[in-house]
Amino acid sequence: MGAHGTVAVVVDLGGDAPAVTGRVSGVTPDAALGDLDGDGLLDVALRQTTAEPSYAAAPRYWQTFRDTGGPGPAGGDGDPDPAPGALASTGCGGTWPAAPPSRLLTGPCPPG
Repeated sequence: MGAHGTVAVVVDLGGDAPAVTGRVSGVTPDAALGDLDGDGLLDVALRQTTAEPSYAAAPRYWQTFRDTGGPGPAGGDGDPDPAPGALASTGCGGTWPAAPPSRLLTGPCPPG
């Protein structure tokens, strides 16, 4: 990805071998992880840019990705633990220098 990029990867460690279930990339080095929808799975926020008219002068905004996993095998408490899934874009918003979002975004990408 180079100095101006970020990759977020979801790896399921619940099987016989680690399995990549989701991968997204951004065009800036800024990223944040957190449960943005309360389902117990880590979601991803990546800062993106249009790179127009240039990388340095372009607007920057956040894009969020929801982990689409669901209930997995029962954990130590007997309840199903969340199992990781793919990452699906939910939308964009927040212009530079906005802090990382605390919820999934639903606006257009890029925001306009």
